[in-house]
Amino acid sequence: MSLNSPVGPYWYENLSEGEFQKLCHVLIANKYDGVTCFPVGQKDGGRDLTQRHVSGDIVYQVKWSKGLVKNPITWLDAAVSGESERIRTQVAAGAARYILMTSVAGTAAVATGPNGYGAGTIDKFDEKLANYAEEYGLDAMECWWRDDIDALVSALPGSVQWRFNRMLAGPEAMRFLLQSDAAEVAEAQLALLIRKAVQAQWWQDVKVKFKQAELDNDDLEDLFVDVKIHPNPTRSVHRFDTGQASGDPVGAAEYLVSSRNPFTLVRGEPGQGKSTLGQYVSQIYRSEFVPDEPSSGIKRPSLKPPASRVPLRIDLRDYASWLEGSDPFAESSLGASVKPRRLGAVERFLVPFLSALAESDDIDLALVNDLLDRFPMLIVLDGLDEVGQRDTRQRVVSEIEKFIGRWRGGSTVPPKILVTTRPNVSDLPEPSAQWFEPVSLLKLDAELRRTYLRKWCAARGIVNRSKRELIHSFDARTAEPHIAQLAENPMQLTILLYLLHLQGHSVPDKRTPLYDSYMNTFLNREAEKSVSVRENRDDLEEVTAYLGWHLQGLAEQQGGAGRVGTTDLKTEIFRYLTGAEKDTSLVDALFTDVTDRVWALASKAQGTFEFDVQPVREFFAAKYLSRYASTDKSEVLKALIRRPFWFNTSRFFAGFAHANEVGGLVDGLTEEIEEARHPLSERVATWTFLADGVFSSKTTAQRRAAELLADDLGTRLLRFKNDSSEPLPTLPSDRGSAMLVQRLLIRAADNPAAVVSEERVSLAAGIAAQEGSLNRWWLDNARSAFGGTNELAWLRLGRPLGAGRLLDAGEVTALNADSITTVATAVEIGIVPPPASSIERTMLNAILAGHCSDVASPRTGFIPDLVNALAPRHFISLAKPEGRGVFEMVSAHSAELMPTLKRQEAFRRLKAQDPRFGKIQEAMNRVRRSTNTIGPWSDAAGLLRGLYGPSWLAADIAVIGAAISPQDRRDLGTMNPLGKPFGPDIDYGRLANDIRQHRNHEQWWLNERDSLEPCDRALWAYALVAVATPTVVEACRSLLEVDISALEPDELGPLMASSSRLGLSHISRRLPWELAASALETSVPVGLLMLHHVDLASARSSLSESVTCDIASAAAAFGPAGWPALDIAGAALIKSESMDWLDVLKTHGPAAVGGVAQGPLPNEICEQVLNDCSRYPLQWVLIAEASRSQLNAESPLLASSGMWFKD
Repeated sequence: MSLNSPVGPYWYENLSEGEFQKLCHVLIANKYDGVTCFPVGQKDGGRDLTQRHVSGDIVYQVKWSKGLVKNPITWLDAAVSGESERIRTQVAAGAARYILMTSVAGTAAVATGPNGYGAGTIDKFDEKLANYAEEYGLDAMECWWRDDIDALVSALPGSVQWRFNRMLAGPEAMRFLLQSDAAEVAEAQLALLIRKAVQAQWWQDVKVKFKQAELDNDDLEDLFVDVKIHPNPTRSVHRFDTGQASGDPVGAAEYLVSSRNPFTLVRGEPGQGKSTLGQYVSQIYRSEFVPDEPSSGIKRPSLKPPASRVPLRIDLRDYASWLEGSDPFAESSLGASVKPRRLGAVERFLVPFLSALAESDDIDLALVNDLLDRFPMLIVLDGLDEVGQRDTRQRVVSEIEKFIGRWRGGSTVPPKILVTTRPNVSDLPEPSAQWFEPVSLLKLDAELRRTYLRKWCAARGIVNRSKRELIHSFDARTAEPHIAQLAENPMQLTILLYLLHLQGHSVPDKRTPLYDSYMNTFLNREAEKSVSVRENRDDLEEVTAYLGWHLQGLAEQQGGAGRVGTTDLKTEIFRYLTGAEKDTSLVDALFTDVTDRVWALASKAQGTFEFDVQPVREFFAAKYLSRYASTDKSEVLKALIRRPFWFNTSRFFAGFAHANEVGGLVDGLTEEIEEARHPLSERVATWTFLADGVFSSKTTAQRRAAELLADDLGTRLLRFKNDSSEPLPTLPSDRGSAMLVQRLLIRAADNPAAVVSEERVSLAAGIAAQEGSLNRWWLDNARSAFGGTNELAWLRLGRPLGAGRLLDAGEVTALNADSITTVATAVEIGIVPPPASSIERTMLNAILAGHCSDVASPRTGFIPDLVNALAPRHFISLAKPEGRGVFEMVSAHSAELMPTLKRQEAFRRLKAQDPRFGKIQEAMNRVRRSTNTIGPWSDAAGLLRGLYGPSWLAADIAVIGAAISPQDRRDLGTMNPLGKPFGPDIDYGRLANDIRQHRNHEQWWLNERDSLEPCDRALWAYALVAVATPTVVEACRSLLEVDISALEPDELGPLMASSSRLGLSHISRRLPWELAASALETSVPVGLLMLHHVDLASARSSLSESVTCDIASAAAAFGPAGWPALDIAGAALIKSESMDWLDVLKTHGPAAVGGVAQGPLPNEICEQVLNDCSRYPLQWVLIAEASRSQLNAESPLLASSGMWFKD
């Protein structure tokens, strides 16, 4: 990568000085007649070219620079003055014009003051040249800058440009690659390398990579279906969770090709098509490199890229193996001693990678850097999940991120990078969401399943009646829930279709039996065709299973890639037959059967063998363990689920268990969960085994397994997982969900006021097959609680159910309307009160008073529409650039925005109630059109006042607008000059305008406060901390403390929440941390108000001494608004590992959200959090779980399983 990378389509710096002069020769000779080009490197008397002209000769002088010229005018001026005597000689010989041709770029700024002040280098140097022309007696002197040369070069024929191909970069370089003929490319080593490498990978990837399904002779284009994803362009960088999916799903390949995000992390379940997607996206870009051949019948992807790129697909197993010191491209690794490479940059790996692809020994690091420097790249990094060791995986991720850091701004066009991996349930290293957009492959919907069915039939030659029968059989079987679930995975769908075609309706409805039936069916067919397979079948099955286990184990080890060379494979077969006391003379026959005649191992690289697809290897590994491991099966299962690399193998292994064995597996899971080495992985495994139907053959075992998940820790971890963009597999009712729901509801009813109880109901609501039974459970319990001490608790338990829709008018009007918290919760669960009822008025007043500003109602109607459409977060969002999130840091405040169409529908209903709501809608819609004024906010607030009088909600909206930086929105809004900025006669236009105009006028703020009654000073306090300058805030601090201390809790709450939301949005100007620290010494709420508007990320360490444990604990009383204290407490805990700071987190409680939780944490703290997980914020429970899992790092399984096969 160049230290000073040029900008523009042509990189003249890549040429030598002589080559640049020759280029200039071509440019002038191609454009004019009468041109003489003088040889390079000879004494030319100050003339590199001359042009005869009727008005006098023109002399051209070429000036080239290898690097950045800091002061172009001084450099060129020195060049001209250094040629002074030669120029005079040329003038004497008849020269009339003198032209400098330079590779240096000029600037075009126009002078903005006298004497050329502010002018760019082009105008300034032109002035100097005019003086020189007069001095030398020339008619004119000119300078042709880099942009002038670019314009001339772009007009040259391609064949001429390609003579100087080293200057080509970006799109121009791609055009050279794709359009030049073979003879021209042959002269350019880099171009030749690219074509050979890309074409080699095209032919490697042109076929489907699933030999076991008899699809390895089918073109990828014939069978590819574009599995869908939910785009995630904002990727919620600061959130501790993955965020729920939003937006309509789109085809993954279509999205990846068109996405402007350069870096994407694609997650997908085993067999979901991650590698095939990477293969197909690569083919889309490779297609341009492959010429049409009449006899080849090339089938190209139908998708076309918006711009050309050089595509490379890298198996991350190979990169990891190379980092560990191995040579992944060698045919044998027996006896080779390796040690990790000290220098492991991706660029260095590309040297052997491209050498193997292009079969060339002439590739070095300089050539690779030239490739990355000049050519737009697509780099697919496939299979991060196949890097088995955590340390190696961490290094792979680090090197990928460092590679991005070097090249994202250091090449002509930044590379487009795609990383594929399986879902991450063990907090394994992954590329940062700061750079990578994480997306997850979705399950196949009915339309895609039908599309694949048609394509599969065409590829297999199944037509007419056979096709109709297969479709009928497929429709009949996929109407069954368990078969439908299997068909949601592309690989399982392929197997299912194969079996349906051969066996009709009789196909298994569980995952492991499906694979096993398929493998047996395929082997039966091969046995009919091959005597060797028929005679050696038992040994062949046993050896294949062993090789699955062995290669899976090798792939987990450091330096392992899951493949072996020919010699190594034969040696391993011999070793196994010897250990099993079988006939070793069968080695060659079994080698031929396992690699050639049957299906197990395929050769993707010359001289090496591996399983075509990873799930097949994992299936055989599980089969070997199930049949031949002599230790207790529960011990094997525990060892598997402790290791993320073996998770899919554990699914197959558990699926092999018979009815009389599943109880033992549950015993093993119980022991593992009690030991708590990897709390999330243990529970995810248990859930997944239930979903796979492992325990369905024995009801008691299934119930015990389901009940393992209902404890506090299981509830919190699994609810988090299911609410993420990568939810757990669907849990059918007859496979444990009904049992789990029952247990969750029993435990929730035992302690309805606990936060974890609401999480239990939320988890139950996500998996319950019968919504009615859940609703009846809530109604029966809630009705008996209404009017009593548990009324609020049961209302909160109704939030996950949107339970307000279940209550009749009589029950709604009987609610305790005296509690503002109860009223706000009633709005939140979707209660729609009878029109004009007292409870409706109470709810309306609660909304206007700011008590429902973080509520998102699931219903429609006057109260739900009002609270949703006019939520302050919508006005915050309007104040920010499109595409940015509402908040810049994580918090418990609601950031849920109504989709545009739903908001329009809500306003339509509100306008039917009162047409004046239409004016508010118009004000909100005007934000994007009127980009220089805060008028839309103050107008909306004023219109709301016209409907209901002064309110905190209207004031909040106006202050949000006033807080916008004058640099972003300069103009004020309309106002009533007779109105007041505060008090009962408030005009919200006046409020917004005045606090902006007087933000630096201390006396104005003091005068306004003095004119107010104490009950009206909350808004003054909010405006002060949100808009006034730090100097004014400091001057008013003592009065602010007096006013805040005088507020009632129902007044202070909305003030704290409004300030908190505005501060989190980063719309408001930032206050110095010293001001907040000083305020905290005398008033926690005032200090917290100021902390809302401090740049906490940069001030966190400075505030650590000011925010004590006592202060941070006191801030918990303000709920979501206490996030700054929670943030600082978390940072202090990480730094000090003190139990006192851990107690602060407990004080904030399980519903608290804030700060960036980081690990690893020491085991003592992990123990405390995990054992009392229902009392800590969820993000810290997750960090404690991940830290515990990391502390219990497991050794590679192959090396620790020696006693399993002794008998």
